[in-house]
Amino acid sequence: MTELSNGLRIFFNWHDRQAVRIATGIHEPTTQEAMHLVLRPGMNCIDVGAHIGLYTLLMALVVGQCGKVYAFEPFPDTYDLLVKNIGENHFEDIVFPFKVACHYEPGKGQIFSPCGDDLGPAFVPRRRDAVVTAGLAGIDVELARVDDLVPAQAEIGIVKMDIEGAEPFALRGMERIVMRDRPVIFTEFNPCCLRQMNESDPAEYLRWLRSYGYQLFEDRDFIQKTGHEFAWTGGDVTTNLVCVPD
Repeated sequence: MTELSNGLRIFFNWHDRQAVRIATGIHEPTTQEAMHLVLRPGMNCIDVGAHIGLYTLLMALVVGQCGKVYAFEPFPDTYDLLVKNIGENHFEDIVFPFKVACHYEPGKGQIFSPCGDDLGPAFVPRRRDAVVTAGLAGIDVELARVDDLVPAQAEIGIVKMDIEGAEPFALRGMERIVMRDRPVIFTEFNPCCLRQMNESDPAEYLRWLRSYGYQLFEDRDFIQKTGHEFAWTGGDVTTNLVCVPD
């Protein structure tokens, strides 16, 4: 367990590289800064792919007792750490965790971890027999729609998604929230994962986000207010996007 510079206390797994980056304070500082520009006390937020809870806890710290955070994490060991970190920071009345993988329809799926205890790249593929799962042992998980689990009366201000290529599935499962509340969406754009895990065209995911009426910015451009919208050139570089409703 470590204490971050903002006073948050986080239990983590030494073998999980993403968790170590979180514990040492070097994980996605630009995205964290961008999120702080949007977060407000009393806001309701969604964290899809909560991992051990970095963004969940950051959200809870700002929204306070008048806000709520709905956190989704399907991998059992990571979910247990998420729950432990929620309790360690006394956010039980603010954060509602769900041990499910976000999808466009409820059902059963499998989650795979290609790097053992390093759970940052754990993923839920489109098909259990996808080529990328060869040689890996999957763990059964529940699939669920965010729209079905977040209370209908909760107006959502922020959605964060980082689920290794399954973001299009999760987005389809929260269309009610996206269309009604117009939240700011923080999403990882990982072309390699989108192709291999979701078997989709990365450009289609970008078109889909824009079709909901969003402008897409890299996190650093959002912070600097450059006005330069994100334009994908076809490479495999992973980018964290801030999607702002028109």
